[in-house]
Amino acid sequence: CVQRLNSVHVNCVIRLSSAHVNCVERLNSAHVNCVQPLTTSHVSTFKKINIFFILDCVQHFTAPHIVLNV
Repeated sequence: CVQRLNSVHVNCVIRLSSAHVNCVERLNSAHVNCVQPLTTSHVSTFKKINIFFILDCVQHFTAPHIVLNV
């Protein structure tokens, strides 16, 4: 899934810390499941980057990739 992302999404991923990149790599087709198990430390880091921008990226690539994975 990550490999298929366009440059905009790649830029989004690059801005994530290594911990979040690992989280992204483990995303299932629901993607949002990644957010729920984050530790307090992860949430703190997540807030330091633009969480709305990241969520916007996730929302934009989730639906197309679910279609591709079906």
